[in-house]
Amino acid sequence: MRVAHELVAEQLKCAFLRNKTRYDARVKAIQFKSGDFFWFSSPRKKQGLSRKWQPMTSGPYKVVRRVNWVNYVIQKTPKSKPFICHIDTMRKFTGDIPRCWLVDTSNEVQPEDRNQSNNHPAYTTGRAPEPAVALATDDELSMSMEFKVTLHEQVCYTGTLQY
Repeated sequence: MRVAHELVAEQLKCAFLRNKTRYDARVKAIQFKSGDFFWFSSPRKKQGLSRKWQPMTSGPYKVVRRVNWVNYVIQKTPKSKPFICHIDTMRKFTGDIPRCWLVDTSNEVQPEDRNQSNNHPAYTTGRAPEPAVALATDDELSMSMEFKVTLHEQVCYTGTLQY
């Protein structure tokens, strides 16, 4: 029984690595910067409507900050609540910046009125200040691992994984 279990485990490792190499060959690495706009993919099925006619994306949304390699804090409008989404649900947006994200200069406080507002940044810019967040650098997030897969005591695959 133990031999059968080991054989199945080796087969699964080889199948995993084979599928991983196929996936890595066709996947496109995409990264977003703070301030980029994108479509948020959230497929939902509505009763009585064909999936063909239902929108699969919503937005555009704005990237507030990057949490790690695959998660981002996003926001639909400046007044909406930010939330975290995975990079697989993000699609690149090409087009004009939405009107709600354009800075309205008519709401800014004039310089002589700043003494009355106690120099609070929310009063001088017309919106709340963004929090200062330290993001991890690419060097801090990168990892590599060497591996070797054997099948029936023969090496079937060797390589290095880069994260």
